[in-house]
Amino acid sequence: MSCTCGNSYIIKSGDTLALIAQRELGDASRWREITKPNCTPFTEDEARRLLCLPNGSTPTPPPPGGGSFTDIVSRQTYESMFPNRNSLYSYDSLVSATAKYPDFCNQGTDTQRKREAAAFLANISHETSSLVYIEELRCIPNGCGDEYCDRNNTTYPCVPGRSYHGRGPIQLSWNYNYGAAGQALGLNLLDNPDQVKLDGTVAFSTALWFWMTPQPPKPWLDSHP
Repeated sequence: MSCTCGNSYIIKSGDTLALIAQRELGDASRWREITKPNCTPFTEDEARRLLCLPNGSTPTPPPPGGGSFTDIVSRQTYESMFPNRNSLYSYDSLVSATAKYPDFCNQGTDTQRKREAAAFLANISHETSSLVYIEELRCIPNGCGDEYCDRNNTTYPCVPGRSYHGRGPIQLSWNYNYGAAGQALGLNLLDNPDQVKLDGTVAFSTALWFWMTPQPPKPWLDSHP
């Protein structure tokens, strides 16, 4: 079947509309412009094989030796690795978050890319008991007060009444990490840290922020040997 408008695109394993829009159109938020072959709009659940990109778009081929997280870890692999995962940690949420960090699993040799994917998944699995927990257990249900508040940090000051205990797949902790991650992602996580346990894409985005950003005095987690 061909498209009556736009350019044809064959769905790849692990694709979502947001990921396709990011890769082919340069902006994940343009996923609504992608249509069925007859040019009518559709939901992400309906996307299975053939999509039509808007006229004027030029598919960008992946760089030699490059690729993305979905080329390494498919939905089936991910879901089989974490059969008891919390619904917050969906494959689609992870893939959507990777669109914000195009260098993730896309640098170095194929072996290095696979090692990075394996290391990241092992890390978040360790932090959450195989993606079961979305926040630090001992801080449920009332938070941990100011235990994770560094009052000497004036760049990202603590908001009264907020608890900056571990949340999300990498268990983001401390006010300075919530503040810096929120700034990088365009979110006010200092005032609303619970976003990290309520929105899957936000949760994985904070994990990828921590993974891809130098954390002195710790080494850059994404660094390759």
